[in-house]
Amino acid sequence: KFYPEENIKIIGALKYDSLFSVKKNIDKIRSEIFKNFDLKGKRIILLAPSVNDIEDIMDFISSIKLPSNWKFVLSAHPASDIGKISSYMRKANMHKFIVISSGVSTQELLTISDIVVCGYSSVALEAAFFEIPSVRITPRGRPPLIDQENGVPIFENNNYFSQFMESFFNLENEGSNHIELK
Repeated sequence: KFYPEENIKIIGALKYDSLFSVKKNIDKIRSEIFKNFDLKGKRIILLAPSVNDIEDIMDFISSIKLPSNWKFVLSAHPASDIGKISSYMRKANMHKFIVISSGVSTQELLTISDIVVCGYSSVALEAAFFEIPSVRITPRGRPPLIDQENGVPIFENNNYFSQFMESFFNLENEGSNHIELK
């Protein structure tokens, strides 16, 4: 034996331990976020980009016809330049429709989210912990940097993404909180 078995412990993924704490305090966290970001009565699309896919995500969401009771909330990657993101949003005239979160973890923002839109971020999988649907955006022509996960559709085309989101909004407005993500 290379390493003594009694010294090996199964500990899980430390990154995900905080999910249990968030879930335990979900009502308090949700209440504070809705109040602090003035989102009361809004349905939330959480934008959770990784380091280099924010412009791709912005390009795709610009094609969505956003119902008035929905709002985008952006949880930028910690290594992202918020100034650069804000500048891009202003140039694309999207700053009016997107709330940039600060001081709140992406895991906490999951508690208020109705759907998550991301690129290469692991948040797509973390959303499943809270039973929140998620989608990935990976523009056509780029090599895949992620594996296909069951239940997390990948969109390479703005038109398909827009059609999906329109169907999602329609289902949500009919009172259904379930959409088949295959």
